[in-house]
Amino acid sequence: SNDGCSVSCAVEQGYSCAPGGANGDKCSKTCGVQTGVQAPEECDDGGYAAGDGCDASCRIENGWACPNNVCNPTCGDGLVLGGEACDDNNLAAGDGCDASCRVEAGWACRGSPSVCERCGNGLREGTETCDDPAHPTECASCTTIAAGWSCGAAGDACVGGPAAPAQPALVLLSSTSSLAASWAVPDGNGLAIASFELRYARTGAEANYTAVQLPPAPAHTLANMTRGAAYVVWVRACHAAGCSAFSPPSIAATVPAQDANAALGGLAGAISAAATSGVLGINVTNVSVEIPPPAPLEPPASASEGALNQSQVEALVSGLDPSEGLDIEAAVGVAGRTLAAGGSLAAHVGFEATAYSARSDDGSVVLRVRLTDTAGALLTASWAATTVAWAASDGTARAGVDYGPVAGGELVFGVGEFEREVEVALLASNPAYAGAPRTFTVALTSATGGSPYE
Repeated sequence: SNDGCSVSCAVEQGYSCAPGGANGDKCSKTCGVQTGVQAPEECDDGGYAAGDGCDASCRIENGWACPNNVCNPTCGDGLVLGGEACDDNNLAAGDGCDASCRVEAGWACRGSPSVCERCGNGLREGTETCDDPAHPTECASCTTIAAGWSCGAAGDACVGGPAAPAQPALVLLSSTSSLAASWAVPDGNGLAIASFELRYARTGAEANYTAVQLPPAPAHTLANMTRGAAYVVWVRACHAAGCSAFSPPSIAATVPAQDANAALGGLAGAISAAATSGVLGINVTNVSVEIPPPAPLEPPASASEGALNQSQVEALVSGLDPSEGLDIEAAVGVAGRTLAAGGSLAAHVGFEATAYSARSDDGSVVLRVRLTDTAGALLTASWAATTVAWAASDGTARAGVDYGPVAGGELVFGVGEFEREVEVALLASNPAYAGAPRTFTVALTSATGGSPYE
């Protein structure tokens, strides 16, 4: 061994052996002796170390060139070898790695092939997380995005605020003129959502929107919307770093039209909120109405038309209460209808009870309104249409927080109708309320209409 032919008769590294006849093969050292490149050598740098361009078998290593037996890495091939500081697979200047595979000023290059980046040039490159020279604090060192900020897909336009919410849903609450909007909470980019801004408008008139500032709960009920109108809503989220862009508008929801009697006959409220506990008390006040005397009867077209004979008049008057001070001359009979001349009858419009209580998770409270005589008995005879206004006002309970934000309305008692209902929505609180009962007042006013008994 060590003479070019090993004990196993193999050619040793750096040698070449030629047949020598009876005296055996003749071996001579060639590779690694740096006596020039001799076939089949491709190079000979006088050594056997790898990674210098010429390997132990005097073959040129990948990524190198050895003209005149002087080996140097090939710049521009994407391999960082030898004394190269970078190699970005090209020889162009101005991209961080120049044509001599040196890192250009202000740049940093990593990897093989090299990826070069320069923080502050407005381009996210290499390992940069972001690069926005307009916001160097929020995009610190091109590696760290501040909480509450995002820098977009390209990473070069940083803005403060949450992500924009997705399209909200808008639905009609059954049998009401209220619309319930809901949406998913968007990503706050490291900060909690602090509030939402909801805008709503009639379809086709979005420029005339109404804005509502909301807490971070992703739902809101729009009460008492115009019947027969279609609405859309859109929403954005806000926190300490700013507000998001607005969501796409919802699909339009239409509040159905309703006939006047049904609209005035009752108020239904419903809400979209988590079920929680709590107690609400409702106080009510009553209003009385004096029915004015009837209009004078028109005289018959002729002396005999509609007139009663003497015995009929006496029979009618005999049934009158003498305390009324009436006599035959004070009574007029026309076509079977008897009225007391100058008389007046009274009716009373009021709630069935003076106080009601309900739990907020009941969803609503129903208040029964009755039309009675002055003694409190429910009317049973025919009575002309009566209209009474109602209005809800805050006590310790607040509209829009504890109960539906109703502004008021009217109840209509049709002929022969003596009972109607007012339904007021109760809003559940979150977290659950466990304090003293909260109250609000519903009052009846401005009763009109009515007529004497028939």
